[in-house]
Amino acid sequence: MERESELHLETWPVRLKNIRQIMGVSQSKLANEFDVSPAAISYWEKGERPIPGPVRKLIQIYEEGYGVGENQFTKLNQSWLGRTFSTTKTLSSLAVTMAKNNTKSIMMTRDKAIHLKELSDQAMAIKFVESLGEMKGLVMKLGQTLSYIDHSLPENVRSILQVLQDRSKPMESHIIEQVIFEEFGKKPKDLFLDWDPQPISAASIGQVHRATLKSGEEVVVKVQYPNIDRALRADLMNTKMLGQVFTLFNFGGNHQDTIDEIRERFLEECNYINEAKNQNLFYNMFKEHPQIIIPKVFDKYSTMRVLTTKYYPGLRFRDFMQMASQQDKNKAGLIIYNCVHEAMVRHSLFNCDPHPGNYLFHNDKVVFLDFGCVKKFSDKFMLDLNESARAVFDNDRDKFKELNIKMGFVKNLEKFNYEYSFDWTRYMYTHMSCRKNYRFTKDYTRELYRRLIKDNPNLFHTSMPKDFIFVNRLWLGLHAIFAELDAENNWYEEVVKLEEGWGSDKKLFSN
Repeated sequence: MERESELHLETWPVRLKNIRQIMGVSQSKLANEFDVSPAAISYWEKGERPIPGPVRKLIQIYEEGYGVGENQFTKLNQSWLGRTFSTTKTLSSLAVTMAKNNTKSIMMTRDKAIHLKELSDQAMAIKFVESLGEMKGLVMKLGQTLSYIDHSLPENVRSILQVLQDRSKPMESHIIEQVIFEEFGKKPKDLFLDWDPQPISAASIGQVHRATLKSGEEVVVKVQYPNIDRALRADLMNTKMLGQVFTLFNFGGNHQDTIDEIRERFLEECNYINEAKNQNLFYNMFKEHPQIIIPKVFDKYSTMRVLTTKYYPGLRFRDFMQMASQQDKNKAGLIIYNCVHEAMVRHSLFNCDPHPGNYLFHNDKVVFLDFGCVKKFSDKFMLDLNESARAVFDNDRDKFKELNIKMGFVKNLEKFNYEYSFDWTRYMYTHMSCRKNYRFTKDYTRELYRRLIKDNPNLFHTSMPKDFIFVNRLWLGLHAIFAELDAENNWYEEVVKLEEGWGSDKKLFSN
């Protein structure tokens, strides 16, 4: 008989919720699947009642089917050659599978072909999640981005990729505890009053554990994977992977300024001292705000590889989507938008990584997580950026063209299509320029992405300014999140209210 410690009983609620989220079903639907009451699923996920043995067996069967079991890993592939080979192997395997199934579908009826494609897409997504979850680093970040920013992907594929937002394969607890010992000279059980060896999330750079300080304060402790900086540097040497980054965010071309900016921003994420500094900036900005919550950093328990912050309860994005009313989703979208707008327009700061795993939702509040990739704009750049936005709202095409050239967006003065650039930017600002209630939809974000990437005549005539390289990532990501929420508000009216009392140079709408 297995001992209780071998069963890892405390992880079963997390595993049950993980399987439900991968399947993309509610607690009621999973209850039907398992032939139990919806209340039982709720109790089990909250850890309020033990999960019976037969249900644990069902969870294991589903995990095997989806390829996302509780197994952990002990070592990160750090070498450029090894990581490049692993990435290439994964992508090649997926391409071969897709080609085989496309060939088979020719010989089948339409309904069978559609069903086969759905199974194929799902199998490829599972394989992708398993591979990227083991590799971490930049490749996993690409998977995270695809999970929410590209609404052209099939829903069953996106639901599986969403696992990468907060629940990839974790590293074994004794290795994480060794990192803490190396940083503080103490084991977690000696450093903290209480320490949970099971992570509550596992991301691309590190994983997060709950703990209690000896003062009694509840905290979360983000611990970096050993040698993740080497793995990330190896990824940044992979020109094919960087090409995927360029394509996703319309970076314009593989020039050295772009590569340097990407390398600088991503490598900053391996420095938790820098992240603590960023988080303190945002904490001080919003500490009086009733709805924007930035967790306090505990500097005494934070180092280059360990970051300790205040614990807040809250729903993860996928759970919030299933449980919240549309009114609550509208409010959440507005809180996120106002946080970004105030930080960027008023303080010239923005967090470059808006993916859904970086938010918690609780009692009409949004908790903002992860400040590893933060950009500080120059005052001059922000003045030009605001002027450009005002030119769009005022339909001043000549001014917009002048600013495009002044800010360095135009690589080829003769070939650049200024009208297309103006129309795309105006489309991106639809939510504010319409000056009435506007609802974000997935159709809108699909069209926005299509115009920016697939049908953009300026794709190879754009010279992306260094300061602007991550802005597309921010706005595309935010709009994708708002579309997931189906968020509807009078965004123009809210921005005007937010900007009351600001200097005219800080406002998007001066009147």
